[in-house]
Amino acid sequence: AVDHFFIQVFNFILQLTTLLISLFCTLLLYHLHLEMDYGPYEGTSLEHPSPEIIHFFSDFVHNPAPEGMESLAHVTGRMGDFLEDLKETDAESVLLATHAIALKGALEYLTPESDGQWWSRFISTCAVFSTEYDGKEYSLPVEEFQIR
Repeated sequence: AVDHFFIQVFNFILQLTTLLISLFCTLLLYHLHLEMDYGPYEGTSLEHPSPEIIHFFSDFVHNPAPEGMESLAHVTGRMGDFLEDLKETDAESVLLATHAIALKGALEYLTPESDGQWWSRFISTCAVFSTEYDGKEYSLPVEEFQIR
């Protein structure tokens, strides 16, 4: 059973889902697990992307983010901050609903030896990963479910 649920709310359907979930557990809206700050590129059409966007997304693991866009290192740090903050809660079980980029940042934080491997790994919609916190550290993440 989940006693804490973190979600990034976008629209009416998610707001309704949020309301229903809040009837069964503590619901916390948290700013640190948003997908990625695209800065001036937010909402940009990808039909005719700018050269810097093409360069970044051609190998976003090795090419730096364009000026004004959040770097992958920052996403990892932000998700790490979220996981560290989570240690201070009284939650026994938590469900975090977020985007693949934020999830990959959390997985990078939990497995620093991965050295960027999570960024290029495919993570499908509705993927579920789990980790346990023993009061000192998180366990290695385990993939529980993924739609392929």
